[in-house]
Amino acid sequence: MRQLQGGPGPGGRWVDGVAQELELLPPDGPDPGADGHLRMRPFTAVDPAVARRAAQQAARLRGG
Repeated sequence: MRQLQGGPGPGGRWVDGVAQELELLPPDGPDPGADGHLRMRPFTAVDPAVARRAAQQAARLRGG
């Protein structure tokens, strides 16, 4: 999970993971909003094949 999402590294500094390198998550650590909840960006895929697979998975999760 740490390789995917990143995490604190040596000295407490954030080390970005693969998701940040692919621009699926913003760089640096989690960004708590004013209400204390994490802010999330909607998923957007540049590659049409990735967008198609993401839509298929979302449909499966919704049960359709």
